[in-house]
Amino acid sequence: MDRGAQRAVDYWALRSHLPAWEPAGVLDTLRLARAARTGLASYRLGSLVDEMRLDMGGIPDGLHGAR
Repeated sequence: MDRGAQRAVDYWALRSHLPAWEPAGVLDTLRLARAARTGLASYRLGSLVDEMRLDMGGIPDGLHGAR
């Protein structure tokens, strides 16, 4: 699935749970991560959390299956 299609799916999923939600725009977080942290071997969510040494202790169930 290309990133444009994925954004559309994410948007639809959020709107189905938050019908009154009116976002100002849609952000391509993969593009943002690649610009902010160049040269990483992986841009998966778990890899970014590890790279930035983020504390995930306060988040219930961590990243679920995103690693």
